[in-house]
Amino acid sequence: MKTIKLFILPVLLLITLTGCKKDKTPGIVGKWKLEKVKLSYYPSDYDFPTEFNYSENNIIYQFRANGILKVTSDVMEYMGKKPGEYSYHTNYTKTDVIVISGDNTTIPPGEYNVSGNNLVISYSTSDGPIYYFIRI
Repeated sequence: MKTIKLFILPVLLLITLTGCKKDKTPGIVGKWKLEKVKLSYYPSDYDFPTEFNYSENNIIYQFRANGILKVTSDVMEYMGKKPGEYSYHTNYTKTDVIVISGDNTTIPPGEYNVSGNNLVISYSTSDGPIYYFIRI
């Protein structure tokens, strides 16, 4: 009886630990609709729009788990990646960093934050734009 208990305990422990596997799929994976873009590098008194509203448009960023970003849009002119496919990768350090490349360009690393159904990708540390998305 003692031998059976000694055998069952490690098996149960193994099953329990295997069931606690952490989901390593980044929260950015999925379809996101671009809502607005804010420019961070112009002073507020500058005579140039610093916020662009795209909530009435269908500009979709689809981040796939395989590292491919597919961008589709119902408008031709907007602040952001043009329609097409791009590669991306994320880096989890103290802040979540994303690098998007393709069409012979690489955007400098930006920080991103997923909170519920909201995604913010910010390039403001390099005087770049801030993109606001909602999950669809």
